[in-house]
Amino acid sequence: GQAAVLLDSRVVNGEDAKPYSWPWQISLQYERDGTFHHTCGGTLIAPNWVMTAAHCISSTRTYQVVLGEYDMGTSEGPEQRIPVASADIFVHPKWIS
Repeated sequence: GQAAVLLDSRVVNGEDAKPYSWPWQISLQYERDGTFHHTCGGTLIAPNWVMTAAHCISSTRTYQVVLGEYDMGTSEGPEQRIPVASADIFVHPKWIS
């Protein structure tokens, strides 16, 4: 038989990645009440450029990019946290929310 799929799971038939094997994968996080929360993944496409989905961005939020995070449920370090200035966020002009 097949393993049961958890109803709240977002990945179906996926595999755990080897720790730190995806160095270009980032966590886009927004600030709420003094704490940052993961909202979307993204890809480091150049040393100072990240690409993510347009629906992940809100003009009213403060963001940071986190690199080097393998398991967001534990603090294993050493993650790199980079604040993102609102002037450095570009949404495609044809994006309609």
